[in-house]
Amino acid sequence: MVKNLEKVVFGLACTGAVVGALCLYTRNHSSKKKLEEDFRDFTDEFEDNAYARNYTDIPYTSATEA
Repeated sequence: MVKNLEKVVFGLACTGAVVGALCLYTRNHSSKKKLEEDFRDFTDEFEDNAYARNYTDIPYTSATEA
């Protein structure tokens, strides 16, 4: 009787694990497809380089005196 109960509990645990894994896979798989569709027509705003960044050098002498 105990061995039958162990087999039933083990079978239910395995079935639950498989069902949980399938649910997780389908949820992540569908969200990846949606993410790929969102970025298919993505254009980069900064490709045209309309704004060029200028850097200013700090003179070494003024930094050591202060």
